[in-house]
Amino acid sequence: MKKTTNLLLIILAFLLIYSFAFGQSLKVIRTDVDTLRSGFVTATYTIGIDIVAEGVTNCNGVTFEMSYDSFNYIRYSQWQHGDFGLKTTTAVISEEDNPLYQGKVYVGATSGEDIGNASIDNPKVIHLDFVVTPDAPNGGTITLSFTNAMAVINDSATGGTIINLQSQPVTFNIHGFVDVYPGDTDNNGIVDNRDFAYIDLYMGYGTEAQPVRSFKRENPSTLWEAQKCLLWDDAMATYADCDGNGEVTVTDVLVWKYNFLKIHSAAVKVKDNTQSDDLRNSEFVKSDKSISIPICIYSADHFLGVSGKLLLENKNDYKILGIEKGELLNNRQAFIYSSINQNLREIEFAIGSTDEYLSGNNGIIAYLVVEALNKNSENNLNIDIKNLTGISPEGILFPIESTSTDVKENFQKVQKIEYFNNDNIFSIFSENLKNAHNEPIIIDLIGNIIHCRYLYENGNLTIDISRLISGIYFIRYIANNSIINIKIMK
Repeated sequence: MKKTTNLLLIILAFLLIYSFAFGQSLKVIRTDVDTLRSGFVTATYTIGIDIVAEGVTNCNGVTFEMSYDSFNYIRYSQWQHGDFGLKTTTAVISEEDNPLYQGKVYVGATSGEDIGNASIDNPKVIHLDFVVTPDAPNGGTITLSFTNAMAVINDSATGGTIINLQSQPVTFNIHGFVDVYPGDTDNNGIVDNRDFAYIDLYMGYGTEAQPVRSFKRENPSTLWEAQKCLLWDDAMATYADCDGNGEVTVTDVLVWKYNFLKIHSAAVKVKDNTQSDDLRNSEFVKSDKSISIPICIYSADHFLGVSGKLLLENKNDYKILGIEKGELLNNRQAFIYSSINQNLREIEFAIGSTDEYLSGNNGIIAYLVVEALNKNSENNLNIDIKNLTGISPEGILFPIESTSTDVKENFQKVQKIEYFNNDNIFSIFSENLKNAHNEPIIIDLIGNIIHCRYLYENGNLTIDISRLISGIYFIRYIANNSIINIKIMK
């Protein structure tokens, strides 16, 4: 007997659930945002909702009372007719002062047709707009609930009937204004290595790459202070926007570096300062087909790091592997961020020292590493550098000038390279030198061009390097309509 009773209760519960899921009820549909964002509302923005009588056929009219809490943070705005047809009559009464301190909207909508005439299935009863106030608290909720919901049904057999409609409360979370500390991308009170990963996670949000709704900070800066920002549609992406411009880009990595290891919470935090290797978001493996193109920068001021974009103009001939640090970062732990778009053959990057600032302002900050996809790619590599930006020790973002030099020793068909013992002569032998006649030039690490004495003779190029001090240089000359670049060390 007990088992039979339990079985009946289970069946009854199932029928109740089934009847509600597939029965006649009021349904709330957001119209101001897509389905993925329908679970929250944003301060200062309008909420648009359609009220639909779902599962109701041959409907001539609907009436209901809707109440909403968080009365201080939501305001009724306006309404629009539903889908009952040309003769629709809709009555709306809004009440903002009642003993329960709730907002209320009373709605009655009819098709205007006599019973037995035209009716509609699953009608949109009405459209309602509400506005969320600017002081709506982040993390709060707004709940809509319905009472006295009824529908008039066109039932020719009985001359029409009234049915009760089911309903359930609908709750929306509130996205309000939050405090953002530039660089604390995980919002845990300290800027450390973990925040580097969150920039990588949300890279592109707020841009054309990730067209989610985002917001600029009210008074954006790199300064370590609380800055108000309206919470983005993807909440955690709000904090990944370190410079406050409404987009997560490689420049945000520079702001992260500027505020590295700073704390804004009174709670005790453990600094994660154990980084012993270069901090990078992606690794790559070089091969004998790899080509390293140095990115030379020029700056009159000290800086903590550099960000920018590199584009391969002859993109079908090469594949981008990544970014590695240049001579300006020798013997230093570095942060290296890169985001590669292989279809466009472009890479966005941010790079710098994890120390206070770089000791030199000019030189090779990084190498772009690419791989030739076919043999015809040799000596045919052009780089376009865009949006190169540095960040000063004072947290100021400023433009930086740069050049690039393509370098690959074993791609230049150089059969023989000889250094004379006196370290004053550099000699190159190659078949492609037989038709060369232009003046070769020497470029140092900061991009200065050094003119030199030289001699072409029988496929051999001899260059006088006696005036050079010890260091790394690049020798450039033109042969067979190709620019040849060779890296040397004196």
